[in-house]
Amino acid sequence: MIKNYYINAYNITISYDLIRSYRKTLGIKIDNNGNIKIFAPINISNSQIDEIINKKAKWIIEKSNQMIKIKQRLDKVYSDGKKILYLGDEYHLKLVKTKLRSPKISIEDKNIVISMPEDLMCDKQNQLIKDLLRNWYIERFRNVVIYSVEKYSAIIGVLPKNINIKEQKTKWGSCSSLNNINLNWRLIMAPIKIIDYVIVHELCHLKIMNHSKDFWNLVHSILPDYELRREWLKKNGYMLAM
Repeated sequence: MIKNYYINAYNITISYDLIRSYRKTLGIKIDNNGNIKIFAPINISNSQIDEIINKKAKWIIEKSNQMIKIKQRLDKVYSDGKKILYLGDEYHLKLVKTKLRSPKISIEDKNIVISMPEDLMCDKQNQLIKDLLRNWYIERFRNVVIYSVEKYSAIIGVLPKNINIKEQKTKWGSCSSLNNINLNWRLIMAPIKIIDYVIVHELCHLKIMNHSKDFWNLVHSILPDYELRREWLKKNGYMLAM
């Protein structure tokens, strides 16, 4: 049976669904809508559950807000004036109807301008804009990656075999024993310093295929502030979404 409960923490009311079952430990799950579900053993009291929630309240609130923001970004309607990210900066989307046969994207001041044919069907406009932006992001990211990989490969003394631009849900970058590197195109929404960190991280793996102390020492020798960059990505990675 599922019951809804409330608890106050940090001057915020936390609403959660409590699901009891024959399990040994208490679990906390926050779904894609930011809803909080507590899975608890049959024999644990409500006061014990509240005590655990209070201890984890800060994390619960932050995670719930994060999931809500992710959903808002993913459900975004790409209308005129909407804010979108590019290389860590916010731009306004500007939609312009033209007599062009095919759409095009350009940057004008703090606007990302999408010029579209006048006869574009309204019911397809949002998906078309999203697809256009995605392709534009990927092409821009490819150019940034080429420059950054060439720069840091020479410094580290490695040469990747292939650089693959991918759409990965859980990883920003990865590499294989075949010297191939995969990079998530959504990084184009992050500041260039963050893109460089991910690239340096993966290039260093071509020398050291683990996360040992030697690996992190190598990363530090290239980017002394890598910990700040890594922390930024942990805290703000959810924003890099379409």
